[in-house]
This record gives sequence, C-alpha cells and structure tokens, in this order.
Amino acid sequence: MARKATAPALLTLFIAIGLLGPAAAPAGAADCPNMDTPSAALTLGAFDASMFCEINQTRIANGVQPLRPNPILRRAATEYTNSLLIGRFFSHHGDFAGHPHSSTPVGRLRQIGYIRPGYVWMVG
Repeated sequence: MARKATAPALLTLFIAIGLLGPAAAPAGAADCPNMDTPSAALTLGAFDASMFCEINQTRIANGVQPLRPNPILRRAATEYTNSLLIGRFFSHHGDFAGHPHSSTPVGRLRQIGYIRPGYVWMVG
C-alpha cells in the first residue's frame, strides 16, 4: 500500500522542483537576478531573492500561482532559527526562547499571529 502512495508523491515532488520538466530554463528565467553567480559569492539577501525568483519562474511555467513574501512567516522563521542557535538543538519542536520539545510549528505560528486563536489547522 505504501508503494502505491509513494510513486505519485515522488512524481509530484520531481515535477514541483523541475527534475522532470524541460531541460531549458523557463521563459523569463533570465529576469531573475544573479543566476550566473555562484551562491557562495552572494549575500544571504541576494541568494534569497535569486532563489525566490527562480522558484516562482518554475511555478509560473507549470501553471501554478507564484509565491508572495509574507513578513509574518519570515519573522517566525528568523526567530525560530535564532532559537535553534540559542538552545543548541535542531528540531521542529521547540519555542522561540530556545527550549526544545516545548512547542510545535503550528503552536509557534499561533504565537506569532499567523494562525488565529481557535482556528484548527490539519495537514494530511
């Protein structure tokens, strides 16, 4: 049973990241900044902008809506990254203060205001 579920999931993943798409770059990919610059030579902001643009170009080429930046999600990601460094742990379960095993990703999104109180979010 698991094998039947795995094949469509892998196919979807490969299509989403472009492994089964055409070999040529999608139309408009040249508009993305720093495409010919090695990532090690870029600042974090320049790398983020370049990847964000490339992901959106691939999404558009596959008929999917482009992503939009979300300042609340960026804040949550930045604060949780700092928490991982402060607490010296690596897990999806932890809080913004650096304590492992004290919160979940959904709990942190509620805490930061991305998910309304009382809203139920189910995945899968």
